Parts: sequence; structure tokens; C-alpha cells
Amino acid sequence: MQEHPELQAAVAPFSSLLTAVILCTSSTTPLGVWLARMTHKVMPPVVTGPPEFERTFRAHVWWLISVLSNEERQTYHTSQSYT
Repeated sequence: MQEHPELQAAVAPFSSLLTAVILCTSSTTPLGVWLARMTHKVMPPVVTGPPEFERTFRAHVWWLISVLSNEERQTYHTSQSYT
């Protein structure tokens, strides 16, 4: 496989930006659940409460599921041998 240093140099700032966006997203979702827990006084490990809290909690769970299932797909595709 040929390497393209000029392409790598052009893409590097975008990969840094994408990493920053992913880190912000991955930290704001759990913070939203924590704020919802404090606002509605729902202490862990309880996951039921007012509809506003349950909506926030479900969004967090769905986000985690999408991240984990995406990771599994990437692992599966990168581990395949294309011979």
C-alpha cells in the first residue's frame, strides 16, 4: 500500500477536530444523565422516575448501544482477511 504524506498532512487537523468532537459528545451524555438525576432526585442505581429523567436516561443508553455496536462492526470488518 502506497503512503501519501501530503494527504496525511492535510487530514491530520480534521482527525484532531473529530477526536475533540467525539470526546465532547462522549462526556456530555453522561453529564446530562447526572444532571437529570440531581434535578429529579433519582439516585443510582434506580433508573425509573419522572418522564424527563427517563427520556434522558434512555437517550444515554441508546447512545452507548450505538457506540458499542459500531465498535463491534469496525472490529469485525478490520479483522476480515481480503485475500
